[in-house]
Amino acid sequence: MHAFRYPETGRRALLACAFACLMFAARAEPTGNAHQPAPFDVVYQVRTGGVPVGKMSRRYEADVNGNYRFTSIIEAEGLVAMLKPTRIEESSSGVWRDGQALTERYAYQKKSGKKLKETVLTFDWVQGQAHATINGTPVDSAVSAGTLDKLNYQLALMRDLAAGAKTLSYRVADVGESKDYVLEQRPAAQVKVGGHTYDTVPVAYSRSDGRRTVLWCAAALGYLPVKIEYTEKDGAVTSALMKPASKP
Repeated sequence: MHAFRYPETGRRALLACAFACLMFAARAEPTGNAHQPAPFDVVYQVRTGGVPVGKMSRRYEADVNGNYRFTSIIEAEGLVAMLKPTRIEESSSGVWRDGQALTERYAYQKKSGKKLKETVLTFDWVQGQAHATINGTPVDSAVSAGTLDKLNYQLALMRDLAAGAKTLSYRVADVGESKDYVLEQRPAAQVKVGGHTYDTVPVAYSRSDGRRTVLWCAAALGYLPVKIEYTEKDGAVTSALMKPASKP
């Protein structure tokens, strides 16, 4: 029975880790890409209760004009994949402008067994609107200056930690609404990945119902998370640890 829990728990764990990124402005030519994270391509081993249940791959790329694309793919593996094949793919694309990432499009697709869910948000910053579709059904909502999408929040977090920011507060767009995420920095900690030990800044996001996400961000990797841990309301823990073979 527990084997059937792993895919759902792992999905929520990793999706809770991937919030979003920034900024209000009309579409125009970028004025520079300062503070933009360096490209990375990493893979994480996902475990629930210490048992391997899948992997998460994240890739960030950008061109000389400041256009970026950030993708995250979560796939069940092993027994979990046999019991219930699961794949979740997210992507965020936009442009860096004045040192910030301006979201233009966010997409989410989940395939679980025979079920498919697709969500797409496009952002009209001139009108202050987020246009969403859920499996083709339209849902629009207002967005304000500084609103982020659910995935490229990691880019804003990396940028802010590199700048020495102490306040980590973000407005994140969701279908039909936006939510505020306030993260807490914890005391520095070391995380071992293979044969290398990274000095990290742990950052935590806690919800009122007891759920909690902690990201250990490594200074040597531009504050890319090397470990992510999600705690359920019932205390169940799912973790994602970066594989040594990854090349950020």
